[in-house]
Amino acid sequence: MRAAPASWTIFAAALVLNAAEPKLDLRGQVPGASARLMVELFGVESPYNANTLTDSKGRFHFRALAPGSYTVAVFLPGRVETRRTVVVSPSLGGTKGVIEIAIPFPADDGGSNARPDYNTVPVKQLAISEAARHEYEEAGKELEKRNREEAVRRLQEAVRIAPQFALAWNSLGVLAYQVQSYSEAERCFRQAIGAQPGMYEPTVNLGGVLLNLKRPQEALAYNKFAVLERPDDALANSQLGMVYFELRQMDLAEQYL
Repeated sequence: MRAAPASWTIFAAALVLNAAEPKLDLRGQVPGASARLMVELFGVESPYNANTLTDSKGRFHFRALAPGSYTVAVFLPGRVETRRTVVVSPSLGGTKGVIEIAIPFPADDGGSNARPDYNTVPVKQLAISEAARHEYEEAGKELEKRNREEAVRRLQEAVRIAPQFALAWNSLGVLAYQVQSYSEAERCFRQAIGAQPGMYEPTVNLGGVLLNLKRPQEALAYNKFAVLERPDDALANSQLGMVYFELRQMDLAEQYL
């Protein structure tokens, strides 16, 4: 009977230790961001991983963090990933236990830090000529007649006239994917994302084609972004599940599948 009090003493000590460890918040912003970016947080000294999307002003928030060093990664499809190491500690958190950080994101050629808001149309897309749009529409008509070759020719002409035509690039990628021309599909989806960073369709499509190319680690960020963007999209969830399956992270694979 005397063993029980000893075990309770150990349990109580564990509770005291857990209670003594402060939980801190990390609040940050990506200055100049006009729409959502994916932000991922990795523990440096201990296993930890969480991700979220910024709001329309580039703000993000991670709650109840244990003290330690973390890597913050900011990601937008079609743009480079930015990483920064931050220290989360009571001394930096002040009386409220909140650490504030700002992470500048490299500007693209147009000087914008993020893709436009969903309710706006990117200027580059508005600048697409009527001739290019005509070719895109004619490609759709050819596909209705199951004339794939002529549809591809029309789409190629559309992007020749307007290299920034993201929808046309994405359609070319889909047609390449359908005939298992995965390298060409990857090229087209990357062109679409380059023309309109953060565009959902080529992002989730690129995540799928990278899976087919047996590059799950590279596919991970694109599929994570897609799931955060549209949590109820079955395609995005299934692809992220397959990525985790390929990476042998079975609990996460099951969760998303």
